[in-house]
Parts: sequence; C-alpha cells; structure tokens
Amino acid sequence: MEYVEINTGPWDDKPDSWWVRLLRRVLPAANPDFEETLYPQTRIWWIELDDDRIPQREIGFNEGGEAIVLGPVGWNYGFAVDESAPWASMDGQSEEATQRFQETWDILWPRFAHLEEKESQQVAAGNRP
Repeated sequence: MEYVEINTGPWDDKPDSWWVRLLRRVLPAANPDFEETLYPQTRIWWIELDDDRIPQREIGFNEGGEAIVLGPVGWNYGFAVDESAPWASMDGQSEEATQRFQETWDILWPRFAHLEEKESQQVAAGNRP
C-alpha cells in the first residue's frame, strides 16, 4: 500500500447552479451522509492506494488537524475512493499518513460503523438513499 496526502483547502460557498440542483435530485449522491456536512469542513485527505495505485480508503481532516470523516463506509463511497482510476500523480506521498493511517482509521471507525448497518437495513428493505 501507498499513502498520499492532499490538501483541498476551503470548499466553495456559492449556491449550486440550477442544473447541479437538478442532477442532485435525479442522481443518487455518492456520499449522502457527508457531502453537505463533513466534506465542506475537510481540508486534508489521506488516501490509501493499492499496488495498482487505485484509491481504497481515505481519511479526512478538518483545518484543526482532527480526523473527522472516513470512507468508504455504508452508502458513502468516498471523496477519492469513488474514483476507480489509478492515481496518476506521484505528488503527495506522506510519511505521516503511511505511519498513522491504520491507527487513525481504527480510532475513527467506531463513529461511522453504524452506517454499515444502516446500509444493510436499507438493502434488505429495497431502499437506497
């Protein structure tokens, strides 16, 4: 595995255009539990890449450096993990992410594990957010 760190900076606060709002109504959200809550607070991402450089897992941090979101979990495919193409850039390799990814994931996971159960219940009921 390889670990990279990317800095996304602040999210755009402009309202969505009419066509983006329309698409949001028609297409299911890739990360329904996080897109409007945790993602706008996220400034730094640690991305875990497999041997083919395809994103597998991710952890997002707020501007204070606190780990606040992870993916994939439940119906939330992830900010970078949603992209199944190989990671092209060699930039961003992070020694800190390499050393601390699993430990940070294990600490953060209990906050989000309930989303796995929520997904299972929705699948059993034939629902998707």
